[in-house]
Amino acid sequence: MKYKSTIFFFFFISNLSVVGVQAQTDTMKIGVIDEVVITANYKATGIDKSINPVRILNIDKLQTVGVQSVADALKFQGSFNFVQDNIVGTQATIQGLSGNNIKILIDGRPIIGRLNGNIDLSQLSLLNIERLEIVEGPLSVQYGTDALGGTINIITKKKFEKDFDALVSGYAESIGQLNASAVVNYRFDEQNQITINGGRKFFGGWSSTDTSRYQDWKPKIQYNAGVRFSRNSIQNGLSTSPLSFSVDANYFSEYLLNRGKPILPYGEYAFDDHYLTERWNTGINATYNINPKSKIDFQTGYSLYKRTKNSVYRDLVNLSESLVSTPGSQDTTVFDQKMLRAVYSNILNKKLAFETGVDLNQQTGTGLRIRTSNNLIGDYAVFGSAEWKIISNEQLTMNNEQDGSAFNFKSSLSIKPALRAALNTTYKIPLIPSLNLKWNFAPEWTARGSWSRGFRAPDLKELYFYFVDINHNIIGNANLKPEESQNFLASVHFKKAQTQTVYKAELSGFYNDVSNLITLASTDVSTNAYTYINIGKYKTAGARLNGEITVKQLTVSAGVFMTDRVYYFNTSSVSANSIDGNAQIFYTVKKPDIIFNLWFKHTDRVNGFYQDNKGAILPTYINGYNLADAGASKKFLNNKLTATLGVKNIFDVRNVASQLAAGGLAVHSASDGGTSIAYGRSLFLKFDIQL
Repeated sequence: MKYKSTIFFFFFISNLSVVGVQAQTDTMKIGVIDEVVITANYKATGIDKSINPVRILNIDKLQTVGVQSVADALKFQGSFNFVQDNIVGTQATIQGLSGNNIKILIDGRPIIGRLNGNIDLSQLSLLNIERLEIVEGPLSVQYGTDALGGTINIITKKKFEKDFDALVSGYAESIGQLNASAVVNYRFDEQNQITINGGRKFFGGWSSTDTSRYQDWKPKIQYNAGVRFSRNSIQNGLSTSPLSFSVDANYFSEYLLNRGKPILPYGEYAFDDHYLTERWNTGINATYNINPKSKIDFQTGYSLYKRTKNSVYRDLVNLSESLVSTPGSQDTTVFDQKMLRAVYSNILNKKLAFETGVDLNQQTGTGLRIRTSNNLIGDYAVFGSAEWKIISNEQLTMNNEQDGSAFNFKSSLSIKPALRAALNTTYKIPLIPSLNLKWNFAPEWTARGSWSRGFRAPDLKELYFYFVDINHNIIGNANLKPEESQNFLASVHFKKAQTQTVYKAELSGFYNDVSNLITLASTDVSTNAYTYINIGKYKTAGARLNGEITVKQLTVSAGVFMTDRVYYFNTSSVSANSIDGNAQIFYTVKKPDIIFNLWFKHTDRVNGFYQDNKGAILPTYINGYNLADAGASKKFLNNKLTATLGVKNIFDVRNVASQLAAGGLAVHSASDGGTSIAYGRSLFLKFDIQL
């Protein structure tokens, strides 16, 4: 009951934004900064002007709660749910869709290296990251397969204020985490600059109980390094060349140690697993301005993902190690991806703009667990869209019913159809259309709506994966069908600025209809064997209500999020629903210039179902829980030093009761049989030194 009462509190706070606006009589406005987005837009566009609803997470604003990875940045966001596997990593769900249905990009280039269909968000560092742009619903027209449920575009920092910038950061957390990083930027002149960054994260592992060796949260060390050279075309405020470009190379490695429990009866030896993950990403981003109204954006990139697992016999007496000879105990899996994307866009006039482009992707995979000679999947597409402003800033007059006065405002209506045609080397892809609509129908009010189709072809792992060892028995299915979906989104946004106050409110809804959803299914309970199968239908629907009030140095925001899931198995169907909520308080004390931040999120019980090979429908669930983080930040030494102190996991949530269907997740559940959510309550200290 306490969870449900919390939700009613969110409804109350969310609606304060509308009530407060109606109560205000002062019409003097203050300036509101319209943040800029680039995802799914022809050019950098103010977020309020984007025809696609895009959510922005500014990383600087999250630093007061000690975020250290993309997983940290997203964990308090509405519409997101997470499953934590302490070997496979942190996995996200958007609108009830997860895994391969979520596209992860860095500056528009896709990230590879999925385990159980998911990118481990805890491996994605925030080093030199400016913001995250999130688009819910399919962007299959723009970004192709894997963009069925949502897209997260990680935008790196590119603009620096001085000729020489250096930022050194340190982070310590009481559960045994020590991190250090540095970013150095040097501007040769107004047009040319180079950025170098590097970092190390150390985590010593953690368990809710002292087990002497085995730990629920595995110890790991991560390294990040990157370099980017960029050249822009602007000098002294004037364009000197039509071409601007950047070249970058980035490296990531993670070493994770899974210590086994001492083998009874004497405990003189144990079996340990060593996991080494490496990522190389390199690419070129370029823009050629043909004239002030038309341009070509070009991207090309190469990504390499390598994961090595070694199982060893550890002698706990003399501390010697030897490799285990059991089949499947040693493995190295390598995936690589080549991509090329070129987009021509043209603003014909004030009412009409369009873009057309090509998107070429090729992925290969090798390793003992990829059982096929056909280890290449190619996806080659052309796409196009047009944005037509049917009504462009038309001057309208409205009457004030209270005093009879009249006032003017500008109304606009835009429509954006889009289409993608693609050739896949394994599957036939239908034409993929989408349609977006944006309408400013009243002062401070904007409505958006969209319909789109989604398509996702099975990847190499789902088709040909072979993973059999003491903990796993997962075999791919070469007869899988591709997933297809229909998605509908609708939202209404309110934003008003007055003398001392800014009000924001949003009400939105979504509906997803997915055919041939790919999921893991049990084939033999006695051997814990699983394979990938298609289920007939999967539908999700939901609504979100958000509200935000900013009064001087205080910002209070809250939201409530409802999701309903319906699983169709042949002639039967089962459903599950959940109600989540979140809230944030952000407060700045002018003297002594301290920023306080508090984040809270309630995650409801998540029910699910899966079908085994005999057609039986079996339930899954993860119990609900509450998370909260808080922190305070202050600047010293003429703003060159920023110190942040805070507490994470205020409610000390650790494991929650669960029953999961996926073999990999069930094996790596917490030692008490539940699912790991977070390590215990901890204190953190963070400092940033600006040189």
